Amino acid sequence: MGRPTSFCRPLASKTETRCVELPKVFTTSSHLKGIYHAIKASEYEIKRDDELILELANRWCSKTNTFVFPWGETTLTLEDTKVCFGFSVLGCSVSTPIMNSEQKEAEEELFEARRMFNSSRAKKVNQFAWMKHFMNSESKVEHEAFLVYWLSRFVFPADSYDTILKSVFPITINLTYGTRIALAPAVLASVYRDLSLLNSIIKNNATITMKSLRVTIWAPFQLVQVWALERFLGLRHGLPNVAGWGGEKMMKNKNLKKDLDCAGFRDEFLWKPYENSSCIEVYNEKDMWKCDNPCLYEELSSFSRCLMVCDELVGMGCKEKYFPHRVAMQFGMDQDIPGEVSVCKNDPWMSDSEPLALVDFDLCIECCFRLPGVTSRYYDWWKKSKSSPGGDNNTMEIINFTCIILCNSV
Repeated sequence: MGRPTSFCRPLASKTETRCVELPKVFTTSSHLKGIYHAIKASEYEIKRDDELILELANRWCSKTNTFVFPWGETTLTLEDTKVCFGFSVLGCSVSTPIMNSEQKEAEEELFEARRMFNSSRAKKVNQFAWMKHFMNSESKVEHEAFLVYWLSRFVFPADSYDTILKSVFPITINLTYGTRIALAPAVLASVYRDLSLLNSIIKNNATITMKSLRVTIWAPFQLVQVWALERFLGLRHGLPNVAGWGGEKMMKNKNLKKDLDCAGFRDEFLWKPYENSSCIEVYNEKDMWKCDNPCLYEELSSFSRCLMVCDELVGMGCKEKYFPHRVAMQFGMDQDIPGEVSVCKNDPWMSDSEPLALVDFDLCIECCFRLPGVTSRYYDWWKKSKSSPGGDNNTMEIINFTCIILCNSV
């Protein structure tokens, strides 16, 4: 996994000059366009746990883009990307082109700055030098320059850890000129891609211990680690949430494999860990759906996007499948057999538009009167899948017991 002990360094630390200070303009315009909280989340340093990442990758299925445990399937969803790191689910695709001459002029200024660095002795556009050049320069594109830095380092890092990427220029221009961009699906696609890559390398090097593996991955894998810390109770040693995990040293876990593979049997996996997730409650003590958020349309739109099965989750240079129906319990719903469903075959974010209105009232819809579980036919299907050749018979007895309890609660 490489030598560093952390993922990308935060936007500023106590030991370095704050040349990457958040511009004041971001406290207003960017907040409205869905990236302010994502930028603020970049200020937290997540200590890397290679063993945890590798154990999770070893349980990854690239055909379904899910983790497969003895007790069921789980995965990172758009909701996790939105809640844990503040990336917007709503907005236009990252592949949306810039349109007018003013935007193209701003992009050309960024290219001109990049050419200046390329012609220097360093022959590359170093991120630190880029920010130092633009900070307090009164340049017309200082705002854009900061976004280019942030996207290159924390959102879509690639090729080289500390260089500025020209591929993020169109995204930057669109964000700067008021176009909301859905970063969540693009980030999630890159995480899926690299989990499949890491899983493939692990499988192809079965004779090598995972500790000795060396592989370079570029997706923001701090999302994978925080996802696990939020959901697996056996891994927790502090307060859940991104701010709580920031700066925390990861403790050695001698029972990591057991904690992962038995979590579902011990009620130590949280299907719905986010108390302040989307303000839509799929179930509660009054047996109603409820939404207390004044931005009702936006919350409903976000929630529906998180549930939408998608054939093309478009990232930067990659496309991945998104199957939330395989992890329905993560959305507070009963899990049924993940069979054929209506799939959005093209990038749905290409035609997305801004919410039409903000409505201020509570939404209450009659709903079921219990916590989510699994259906009887899912239980039978899972039982057969685990008892097929290569299945673990010792695990089967525990699955049998657990799923019967869930089915009897229906």
